[in-house]
Amino acid sequence: MCHQFVLPSSSLCPALPAVHSAMRLSMTWTRGLRSKVLRLSRDLWFVCRGGPAEFVGRRKKCLAVTTLFLLVGLPGTPAAAPIPDEAQLLFDRGRFLESAEICETLGSKYERSGQTKPASASLSFAAWAFAIHGQHRVPDTQRIRFYERAKTLAARAIKLDPTSSDAHFQLGFALTLVSHGRPLTAWWNRNLIKEAFEKAIDLNPRSAGAHIGLAAWHAVNIAISRVVPWPSGSRDVAVRHYETALRLAPEESAVHRAYAEGLLALDAFDILGRFRGCHDHDVVQAGIRARQHLALALKLATEKAYSQIQRDEATKLLEQLDAYDCLRQRSPS
Repeated sequence: MCHQFVLPSSSLCPALPAVHSAMRLSMTWTRGLRSKVLRLSRDLWFVCRGGPAEFVGRRKKCLAVTTLFLLVGLPGTPAAAPIPDEAQLLFDRGRFLESAEICETLGSKYERSGQTKPASASLSFAAWAFAIHGQHRVPDTQRIRFYERAKTLAARAIKLDPTSSDAHFQLGFALTLVSHGRPLTAWWNRNLIKEAFEKAIDLNPRSAGAHIGLAAWHAVNIAISRVVPWPSGSRDVAVRHYETALRLAPEESAVHRAYAEGLLALDAFDILGRFRGCHDHDVVQAGIRARQHLALALKLATEKAYSQIQRDEATKLLEQLDAYDCLRQRSPS
């Protein structure tokens, strides 16, 4: 959600000197890429530690790069094969960790018996549940270990069944979370994330989650490229995939919430997650459309735990937009 877009840069600072030194030792990078990342790490370190005055003006760079993947509330896709009723029930009740552990155990059992497709499906669902648990059930300092576990399970699922669209989606989602607030990791993962979502779509063009994931990738890279030298995404591609997801899953609360966030990132919010104001017609129209989709996200939310998470996030974002008269007065009730 939007007020989470700006992540505390102080969490990056302790590791930066070591990262900078390690970069100098690497002789395998191309000269252009190596110098770019060295410069980025140096700038981040000086900004974080409040260094020389000439670096203070680069605070936006430090903040912007820590927000590489803003839209991480991606809708999930069901596993390719049925999962145990117990695991599904636990997930629906918000007991994501227990659900994940059941599916991981089952996936390993299938794997040992040579049943690769059921194993892949079970591990994919386990990856999804671990990621959601890390995202919504633990403190910030503990999240990364669940994201890494999700990434590992998704990679195993792909190895077992390279034709599984869901496994590729889970890998893209896990890599997105692993990269969140970690600019150097995000730099290396950005193309891997894009490729994972593209592969998921190639294998299953009807995967709404994969379309949202790829759309969000483009939207976020566009937003960052406005303030720092960063490879941009494509606005047309982002909009096309958002709209495809809406056609595929018009009754999914998570899809409407993700589309609303995409509209705001593309057209209405600055890189710090602030509304750009009521003076610009295009900005206002984007805000109005985002409110409409957030209202639908609230309307479509069910009593299941993950749907309630979408409802709560949509409610907070609506409250943020409601602070602006131009959006309240011109939006449908």
